[in-house]
Amino acid sequence: MNHDEKHNRDPQTDRGDKDHIAIDKDGIHITDHTGDEVHINRGGLHINSHSNDAKEAIRQRANHSFPLFALATLLYVIWVLAIAIGDFALNGQNLYVWGLLVFLIVPLGDSITEAMNKKRFPTGIFSLLCLVGFLLAGLLFSAWHPAWILLLFIPLIESIPTAIREKNGHKFAFWDVTLILFLLLGFAPLFGIADHGLWHPGWVVFLLIPAYHSFVSYLRKR
Repeated sequence: MNHDEKHNRDPQTDRGDKDHIAIDKDGIHITDHTGDEVHINRGGLHINSHSNDAKEAIRQRANHSFPLFALATLLYVIWVLAIAIGDFALNGQNLYVWGLLVFLIVPLGDSITEAMNKKRFPTGIFSLLCLVGFLLAGLLFSAWHPAWILLLFIPLIESIPTAIREKNGHKFAFWDVTLILFLLLGFAPLFGIADHGLWHPGWVVFLLIPAYHSFVSYLRKR
């Protein structure tokens, strides 16, 4: 190779010639043209001699996180034993079922942790409120139906911050809005909307789904 050809070579090729990959019994070893090294072996992943073992990182986070489920289990056991020993009763209510509400501290704690780590309001709080509302309606008033409709608000609420953050109306769970409207019309007598269920013509609300996404697509292209 003469002097001109050497200077006309693609610099990408020169750099590529210096990359090196070796696989042996000790693992996989990669060295690139900048001198960075990556080694994968039984000890984990090591970058430039700095350990970055994902499993170890997960294990450390798990060890430092408060065991909310264990705490909830302990509280529930204490609750059950207290009822059994004290022979408590509350207007015929099943106190063992009421005690299961203590497990709500698990998603509540996770939501608080998320808010502290990401420094933003956790949407999980709204989902938790929907779940609490459903359980209280069932336990207090035996209104499991139609209180289960509250659970349909969970995907709706969680989609709002995502749609705002990504500035994408398609991320908004509009289908959930139409489903809730359809059910409210169907159970109209329960909510005092009408004297009979409006399943028909209430189904027409589902036609709003393609219309909504068409408008969103039009606005995004402008």
